Formats: sequence, structure tokens, C-alpha cells
Amino acid sequence: MRSRSELETAIERWRSAEALHVVGRWREDPDATPLSVVDDHAWLGSAEAHQAVHDLSDLGALDSMDRDRAMAHLHAFERDALLAPLWSSLEKGSRLEKESHLKNGSRLESGSRLGNGHRQKHSGTSETVNSSVPSNLELFGESAPWWLSCQAHLVHGREEEVARAIAELRVQADERLREGISIEEVSRLAELAEEVLNHTQDGAESFVGWLECRDRSEDELRKRLATECRAPLFPRTERWRQLSRFVQNLGYDRELDSHVRVEPYSSGPLPLGTPVAVRVPNGIKLPECGSLGLISQQRAARAFGHGLALALISVGTPPLHRRPVVASMALTMGSLVAQVACDPRVLLAERRLTRSEAEHASRYARGLHLLGIRVAAAMVIARSDAQPSRDAATHNLMRALCAEVAPDSAWLMMEAWCCSTAPRGPFDHFGALLAGYAGYWGLRERHDEDWHRNPRTGPLLRGCCAQGDAASANTLLEELGSAALLPEAALSRLAELWA
Repeated sequence: MRSRSELETAIERWRSAEALHVVGRWREDPDATPLSVVDDHAWLGSAEAHQAVHDLSDLGALDSMDRDRAMAHLHAFERDALLAPLWSSLEKGSRLEKESHLKNGSRLESGSRLGNGHRQKHSGTSETVNSSVPSNLELFGESAPWWLSCQAHLVHGREEEVARAIAELRVQADERLREGISIEEVSRLAELAEEVLNHTQDGAESFVGWLECRDRSEDELRKRLATECRAPLFPRTERWRQLSRFVQNLGYDRELDSHVRVEPYSSGPLPLGTPVAVRVPNGIKLPECGSLGLISQQRAARAFGHGLALALISVGTPPLHRRPVVASMALTMGSLVAQVACDPRVLLAERRLTRSEAEHASRYARGLHLLGIRVAAAMVIARSDAQPSRDAATHNLMRALCAEVAPDSAWLMMEAWCCSTAPRGPFDHFGALLAGYAGYWGLRERHDEDWHRNPRTGPLLRGCCAQGDAASANTLLEELGSAALLPEAALSRLAELWA
């Protein structure tokens, strides 16, 4: 029988290899293949691995929380293994497409090569903006697997085919979802998601109207979002320095300097705002977040907060709790920093914009937040059905975006969220986002508008992050007490995003 140490080592080796593969994919390393990662760690998908967890639990070597975390890692591996062939197919298509561009003499954009620290070393003042229109999956696929969102441009015109392939694979993994979340919790989150959609309906309608969409079609909405995000532009070379200044008074400089590195990203215009952890807490990698202006800025802010939370995890945290696999403070921290990054006062002070530019940028970014949480709510509602359908996905995504949506596009979006590497995917993501909005409200109530500059905030957030996955997304709310009760505080914060 495997010991606890052997189980933890096997999980850690897989997670580290997975992270190195992702970084290799950012750099377009041809040897970075998902199938090799799965094959090298196949034991984690075996019946023996599952039995080892149960045996260790029966012997008292794993308590109930440790057992649940270990099983969540195993379930995540199984889902990766099921999806690896599709993943490899899309990556092969990406390489072939780029080779074709090169043969035709096209110049390929790539992420700027950054320095070794979170502060960038090279000079430059403007950002070259990608002219393509991002897909729904690129704009709102926060819980989707990073590899699918990064290859979203290859999926265009193949939405039904890819969604069907994912659905067939997902069905095999759905039993794991039922093991990891109760019917009561699903119902509670679905009711809360309905409340969020109803509570933010007027604000979302107002935002879409502000974008001046000529019609309420999906294509027109995406075009307007892509157009608005490009003006005014912020220097990509200043992005990480600006984000580090947001938290410069909180006492995190040591962790940012020693634990966090920014990696070049050359596989597409818009990676998701998610870091990877080669080691926790001292091997956190952030992707340079593309060239889509304000959208990229928001993604960078989310990635920065998420990565900072991982860097703040205590070195003494048990291995099974170092890598978040369920709703965690890491996602909540990402939401907090992204909200700071769209505060008009912060935009005006940090980015040297005119007042009108700062207000415009803030309204756009806050509108993105609003649509993002609505899409997260829509995916929870669609996924709460025991037999999620394309029709349900279409109906709920149309509600969320206040626009007509193609059924195949909606189906792909739902399936992508449901095959997240977090087994409880859309439910955890929605809960962590809500905790982020409630937490922002509560921190402001306790420490005023500039809570992110108040040194007293630092120990509070550090304490919540230090526990790793032993702390849930609601840990911060518990620390803040009645100032940040769900759902009241979250709904209040959402209401003011687009007042």
C-alpha cells in the first residue's frame, strides 16, 4: 500500500509537470505535449490510486478534508486524461496554422519577453493591439480549461463538433462531480445564480446599450466589446509595475520579488487570467496577458491577484492543501485585484489618464465584471440540471449577455466550463467570484475606499491565503464578519458596478 508521502509526491510531481507543460506551451515549445504529461503520471488515474486514498483514510492517515482534496486531485487528473487527445488535436491545429502563416510571410505577434521579476525591465510605451474579434469563450471562459480558450480561434466554425466531443468525454467524468457536491449545494447555488441574474439585469441592459450595439446579436456585442477595449490603451510594459503598486503597502514585496515570475506568452492574443504553479509557494508563473487593451489589463490583474495568493501560502502548509482544487482564496484574490484595477480613482492616479479617459475605462471594465459574473451564473444554472442541454445553455447565456447567442456557441461555452480541471468547475468559480465581490464590499466597509493601500489589510489577506486550499473562498468573509455576508454584500457590490 502506498504511504501518504508517496501519494502526495505523486500528485505534486504531476502538478509540477503539468505546470511546466503550460509554460512550455506559452513559449511554443514543440515538446510540450499534454499526452506525455498524462502518460508519465498514469498511476493517478488507476483504481490503485483511488484505493490508496480510501485505505489511508481508513487507517487515519488522511482526515476527511485531506481525503476530499486528494480525491479532487485524482478526479482532475482523470478529466485531463479524458480530454488530452482533443487538447493535442487543437494544439496540432494551432502549430499547423502558424506554420502556414509563416510560409505566407505573415508576421506573428508574440507576448513581450519580460524580465525575471514581477517588475518589467525593458522600455516601451504603447501596446500593439490584436485586431481580431475575441470569441465568447475567450471573453468569458474564465472557468474553461486554459488550453481550449487559448485555441478558441481554431474552434470557430467547429463549435458543434468540439462541443459534442467534450460532452461525450464529460459524461464519463460527471459521476465524479456528483461525488464532490451535494444536491442541496447545487440547488442553493442555482438559486443564488438566479438572484444574481435578476438583480443585475438592469445594469447589464444599460451596459450593452452603452456599447451602442446596432443589434443585440452575439457577433455585434463581441465586436463592440473588442472595439471599446482598445481605447484608451495602456502600456503593456508598465502593466506589472502598476499592479504591484496596488498592493505596495500591504507587505508582500518579498513574496512578489522571490516567488513570482512573468513569462512571455506567444500562443495567442488572450490567455486567461490564471497563473500556474511549478512549485508552491515559490515557483509561481504568470502569463503576459496579450494585446487586447482593457480586457488584457483585467486579465493581468486577475492573474496577479491569483498568483499573489499562491505566493502567500505558508511553506508549512500540508502538500495536499498547497495547490487549490476547489473554490479558494486564490480565485477570490484575483477578483479583488481586478476590481481595484477598474476603480476610476485608481485608473486616474496610476495610469496618468485624463479624467474622462479614466471614467470611460472604468465603466468599460466594470461592465465586463458585470457580464462576467452573469455568464458564471448562467453556467451554474445550466449545469444544475442533471441532464444539461444545448437549449438550456443557449437560453441562460442569452439572459446573461442580453444578446442573441448561437446555440452551438452556447453549448461549447457550457461544455468548456463543465470540463474545467476543477471537478466542481462552474460552481466553485461562481462561488469564488461572489466571495470576491462581497469581500471587496466588506474590506471597504472596514478600511474605507483605499483598503488596498491600508497596511492593516495586509495581515488579514495574508492569513487567509496562508492556509492554501484549507481555506475556502468564504474564509475572508468569515474574517470580515457581518460586513461581508453573502449574498447581500455581493449583490450590493454588483449593483454599484453599473449604477
